[in-house]
Amino acid sequence: MVATERVEIETGKPIQAIKLHLVSTTKGASYHKIDLWITEDNYFPIKADLYLRSGKMAKQARFEQGKRNGQLAVTAMTLQDSIQPSKKTVIEYQSIMQVELEDKYYNPSYLVRNTVSEL
Repeated sequence: MVATERVEIETGKPIQAIKLHLVSTTKGASYHKIDLWITEDNYFPIKADLYLRSGKMAKQARFEQGKRNGQLAVTAMTLQDSIQPSKKTVIEYQSIMQVELEDKYYNPSYLVRNTVSEL
């Protein structure tokens, strides 16, 4: 934990949050550093700042809270590009299922060497 601070959520309402400072331990990670804010009461993600190895903020993420099967869940994530501010990506999580993946699928060099049909 880095600190606790008040954060304004999408509704404009400020809430108390825990700020986590996360640093990658691998050189191949997409983002070298992530500042993540989570709610104090249930540790739900609120927002994140994603930084490149150069220290430049690449994207800002905002997480939408909803219910899935009666449980609190992230139902959408919006990524705002800080380098190209006119671009954003919205990911809506419509369904979730647990799948076991071998460790090799988490290695970017393995993914680059194989076509989608080989995966």
